[in-house]
Amino acid sequence: MRMEDFSSYNVEEAARMMELLSIYLLQGLSPEEQAEMEKLFELHPSYEELYKSLQDPVTREAMLEEYRQTTSASEAFEAFARTNNIPIGQILTIGTVTPWKKVLRYGAAAALIIAITGVAILYYHNQNKAVPVNIVQAIKDIPPGQDRATLTLADGKTVDLDKAHNGIIAQQGKTNIVNLPGGKLSYEGSDQGLPEPLLNTIRTPFGGQYLLVLSDGSRVWLNAGSSLTYPTSFPGPKREVQLQGEGYFEIARNVNSPFFVKTSTQEIQVLGTAFDVMAYTDEPSQTTTLVNGAVRVTTAGHQTQTLSPGQQLQINSASVQRIINDVNIREVTAWHNGQFKFVNRDLPYVMRQIARWYNVSVIFEGKVPEAHFFGTVTRYSNVSNVLQLLEQTGAVHFEVFKDKIAIKP
Repeated sequence: MRMEDFSSYNVEEAARMMELLSIYLLQGLSPEEQAEMEKLFELHPSYEELYKSLQDPVTREAMLEEYRQTTSASEAFEAFARTNNIPIGQILTIGTVTPWKKVLRYGAAAALIIAITGVAILYYHNQNKAVPVNIVQAIKDIPPGQDRATLTLADGKTVDLDKAHNGIIAQQGKTNIVNLPGGKLSYEGSDQGLPEPLLNTIRTPFGGQYLLVLSDGSRVWLNAGSSLTYPTSFPGPKREVQLQGEGYFEIARNVNSPFFVKTSTQEIQVLGTAFDVMAYTDEPSQTTTLVNGAVRVTTAGHQTQTLSPGQQLQINSASVQRIINDVNIREVTAWHNGQFKFVNRDLPYVMRQIARWYNVSVIFEGKVPEAHFFGTVTRYSNVSNVLQLLEQTGAVHFEVFKDKIAIKP
């Protein structure tokens, strides 16, 4: 489809056209729907060009095949960006769920339509649109988080890892602790023969993250505002760590020594797998999300759930459990890949992620906007870049101070 200047397009009209085209692909249009579509053709001839291209069954099937596995608008956005070589950090991939929520229920058909025309509409519309930006320019911008953490040794001594030299920074028993470039801490050696292993704790502040390689080769990425307590080696019949905050785990397989992750509400048993555990105290639920392999989760109430890849277990403050099937793994693990990714998330959720990573407090002035957001943006830009994308939805406005973000409807 030839791209044109979309700056005059109305987003509500675009969403309705996406819905009509999705209905056409799946089941055909009613006479009333056909008449409505033709009126939109008169306003925007490029829609008719797209409609005609979809009438050829061979062309339609070929186009659908690329997006057969794409069932969310955010994934369609990413597919479009990759196909058209548009950097994901530059394309506007955040929008309110209304009026797009009706479109999303059509799955791959909607994803195709959004990807080949809807994203272009939003991108060009917002690139050419004068959007009021209330970010206070006189205040210094807030930079993104960095590789920062502190290590507490068994004797209580603390080491500021981001200021420590590279190489061996401490020894615990027979295990060397090695600080590596790129925000990585590794344990090398074994404490076999010691009466009991020594315990260490690594803590990331708000605005920090770190990668930990345990003595068994397991890897743990800690998100901002998190901590992990763990033994310096695993000589016994099981491996056990304690998590607060959020961590992404890739566990070295050892059938003779299962791995356990404990939080305040759950115990996760795993033989060898990749999964994310989110246990922040300010979130309404703690979650365990399985990427691959298998885990068994036991809650504080001694209920046990076994998860399959793509499933997420949620436990709220009242210990009520819920399993989500086919969770959006890309959203859950986006932080681990250097991104913010939101799929139909409300503003308080979005701002909690921003507050932790940029180490700021968030204040809502007046009623909290009811808008929901979806989209992807890099975590490695200043906060103003992220907030400006959110502002371009027209649903919310911000003022940024030294260590505070004020939100105005």
